[in-house]
Amino acid sequence: NSDAAQNHEAALASARKRVTRAMNTSDMDITVEREYSAVINGMSVLAQAGDLEAIQEMDGVKEAFIAEKYALIEPVAYDPQLTDSVPAVGGNIAQTTGYTGKGTVVAILDTGLDLSHKAFQGAVNSAKYEEKDIAQLILNNKLTIGKLAASAVYRSDKVPFAYDYADADTNVSGGDSHGTHVAGIVGANSGGVVTGVAPDAQLMIMKVFGDNSDGAYDDDILAALDDAVKLGADVI
Repeated sequence: NSDAAQNHEAALASARKRVTRAMNTSDMDITVEREYSAVINGMSVLAQAGDLEAIQEMDGVKEAFIAEKYALIEPVAYDPQLTDSVPAVGGNIAQTTGYTGKGTVVAILDTGLDLSHKAFQGAVNSAKYEEKDIAQLILNNKLTIGKLAASAVYRSDKVPFAYDYADADTNVSGGDSHGTHVAGIVGANSGGVVTGVAPDAQLMIMKVFGDNSDGAYDDDILAALDDAVKLGADVI
């Protein structure tokens, strides 16, 4: 929020606007869908694949590529439970150190989260963010999701931010269970039944696999990464 940071953000935005103007005055059919400024200074556009080389050669464009799709992994024959998975990654050893993730936020870019799961209903000690903090972060930053009300994305002390980047909505449930499993390994805090590696860490749930999709795309992943940085995630 410093003057230097705001000036830098303005300079990045100005560079994107110059490229956008050049695209709009070309004979190419291009629609800007998202803009990024934290992990990269760039944008995702809807364009004809045949125009890729012309876009790459435009002034102000360092690189352009077609968004890759990353397939959702196939389910394994053995369905591991959270109680088994935490020790499998050494979480039980980490739990003996006294570090609980207190005061930190972890962004989970995956298939979403079952918000009603018992593994995420326990109390969070020394939470980093309250709903008012998320509201301030949305106000102070240009997120890729726009200026949504904090009440639309804040779900609980455990999940202070939840958004479906693939489907462009705030429903992070209903997808494959992989994201719930990963979030549980990281920060389950059911009050004794299941304990993750960092039970006091808050979780930002950034769903990048669509409800009816078997893959995640670069543009959605970049949007989630960009917002995770702007929202102050300690771990992604």
